[in-house]
Amino acid sequence: MEIAIGSNNPVKINAVKKAFSTFFNEFKVNSVVSSSGVTDMPMSFDEMFQGAKNRAGYALKETRADFAVGLEGGCEEFNGEYFLEGIVVILDKNGKIGMGKSSAVLLPKIFVEEIKKGKELGVIVDEFSHDKNSKQKGGAISFLTEGKMGREEEFANATTLALIPFINKLYDKTFIDGKL
Repeated sequence: MEIAIGSNNPVKINAVKKAFSTFFNEFKVNSVVSSSGVTDMPMSFDEMFQGAKNRAGYALKETRADFAVGLEGGCEEFNGEYFLEGIVVILDKNGKIGMGKSSAVLLPKIFVEEIKKGKELGVIVDEFSHDKNSKQKGGAISFLTEGKMGREEEFANATTLALIPFINKLYDKTFIDGKL
């Protein structure tokens, strides 16, 4: 089985490998650099979903993979507060789609102020943590939890959730129609 990932970020690649290994014993992973087609810092669920879907679609088109995975992080506003989260979209070669969402964490207001000025969250975290390229390491979640959780873990969980329609027969049309 071949899996194409619409990213060359090692955190995202490792997250996908971890999630797929929960259900499958053998697979090959190819990373494909792909554009999300959305802003660098998506600010809505719809934008994150579209970015993840675009990445997965591009990876599927560029390879002969059985599955293609797109992962997109961003923010979602709720009641005037902003939450950091990640969306994962999985497409298979037959046109089936799965989607998963990470946990959401309330962002500090100082981060939101900087994001609204046009800064990407990874840059903001780098500035506050005095680190470089944090989004290819633990990311904002690691910084905010003082290393107790990381970006890879969150994306692995969201990828596992996105795999459910591919591994559970309840999502098959024939089963739903009672024709199994």
